[in-house]
Amino acid sequence: MTGGRRVCDQFDTRRTDQRTATYTVSQADINNCTPLNNTASVNGTSNCGPASNTSNQVSVNVAGTRCLSITKVANQTQVTTAGQIIGYTYNVTNCGTTTLTG
Repeated sequence: MTGGRRVCDQFDTRRTDQRTATYTVSQADINNCTPLNNTASVNGTSNCGPASNTSNQVSVNVAGTRCLSITKVANQTQVTTAGQIIGYTYNVTNCGTTTLTG
């Protein structure tokens, strides 16, 4: 995650401050097919002592898709005698968004 940093030196009462952060999704994230969780936390102190630490978590679902397709083509459209050899060409495509093994 980028964007995490100190907000300010002084935070007056009733003040709201908005910040942004980013995260670049990796292929490993997509392959895991598990939600991406991100937590922001804040703490502070005053003359009265420390404020309670608080945090907020956001979860973003990962919708990785698993998909395989195959096409096959023969190099002959007709055979006429025994012993003829038919060659085949296969094309296999990963049409999903996750890396596949096997």
